[in-house]
Amino acid sequence: MWSLCPVVIAWAVHQLLVLQTGGSLMRLLGDQAYIAAVAVTAAAAAYLLLVAAPRSWICWDVGQAAAQLDELWNVGGARVLASRLNNPLLKALGISNQQLSAAGAALPGAPQLHSDPMAVAAGVAAVAGVLAASMMASCSRIARLYAHISPVPQWAEQYLAPPAIVTAVLRLALAVPLVVVLYGLKPMTAYLASGLGVANPGTFLSGPTAGAAGAVGPALLLATSLLFILAIRPLAAAHLGTGLLEWHVLRHSDTTLTGAVAAAQPTAAASASVKEVRDMVARRRLNNVYATVCQTALQLLGPATILTALVLMYGSAAGSLDHLRTPVPLLLRRAANTTAAAPAAPVPAAPSPEAASGLEGLEEAATASAVAASAAAAAAGAAAKALAAGELPPMPSLAFITFATSFLGWWCCVAIVAFTYPMLLIYRLGMHIG
Repeated sequence: MWSLCPVVIAWAVHQLLVLQTGGSLMRLLGDQAYIAAVAVTAAAAAYLLLVAAPRSWICWDVGQAAAQLDELWNVGGARVLASRLNNPLLKALGISNQQLSAAGAALPGAPQLHSDPMAVAAGVAAVAGVLAASMMASCSRIARLYAHISPVPQWAEQYLAPPAIVTAVLRLALAVPLVVVLYGLKPMTAYLASGLGVANPGTFLSGPTAGAAGAVGPALLLATSLLFILAIRPLAAAHLGTGLLEWHVLRHSDTTLTGAVAAAQPTAAASASVKEVRDMVARRRLNNVYATVCQTALQLLGPATILTALVLMYGSAAGSLDHLRTPVPLLLRRAANTTAAAPAAPVPAAPSPEAASGLEGLEEAATASAVAASAAAAAAGAAAKALAAGELPPMPSLAFITFATSFLGWWCCVAIVAFTYPMLLIYRLGMHIG
């Protein structure tokens, strides 16, 4: 999953950008430079949010994330190296544990990573900007197709009107991202929780230790991805239905002759010419609708794919999917004589204090970052000792993956709201006509 999901996200982003640029990414430097401008603007906004927003507004702390990234890299690298030394094939060749331990002790230590919080924020923000820019055309397409079927013209209700359950799914698909955005803002979460009588609404980084509150974030992102998947078919059908709408408009459009031709008596040849031109335009419009149905389906599939991959990584790293895992990985079963993995060392839970504004909030954030850094250093030291002893170091903490995927999933919902809602207003008010 950790290798497949990033590849799927990269593929979806690449396909969406290729569709927006007409098949050539080089156009991002030319007539499609506004897409690159949107990516830069979204990345700058995400960076400022991660760096400058008070901890009382959002739950993502780049100071803790930098220490968590160091632990993931240092401990994870030591574990990968130890797993290579504990390969059953080496033991089958007659290499003893003492020889493997000596070889592990003789190896030079892996370079230790010491991340700069500003660099971590810049990297996550750059990915967020690319994701937002890739989803811009998809959100515009979703708004346009939803406007075609909500409401449907009276004459086309029996042909194009979706069932009530489908309409409800489409409306939920447009409303749930806004709920996700509001849940990521602590003041709005506290306000809504107080109105509902919930004592601990949790945050995206609460984790399974918070009980039901820790599952709210993964559940919201999972609901968003599922609703976008369910919305693909009715929105693709709405795209095909636009052919019927355009044919009806052309068929009943005003074909009155104007100018010098209108002064003369209309002849059968002139009327036939007008009808021929109208039919030709209708055929071309229908051909364009049918030719772009695959492009439309891919634009609808892209956001759903990105959200699904992010929520899988987020749920796995946060522990929300632990009950779905088998005791022994299906693809990594080993023989009974394989050296058993050392039990995972308890990792202290990342503190998530409700930092107040001002100096008190800064002190709490600095304390939390120092605790995370000390935990990362202790984990790296334990991994180095285990490697020297020929043992398999414990699994590193996946807190950084939880941080990155939860923020990127939330930012995708921010992009959906920012790009879709204004277009819905434009289509609802008829501002797109003319």
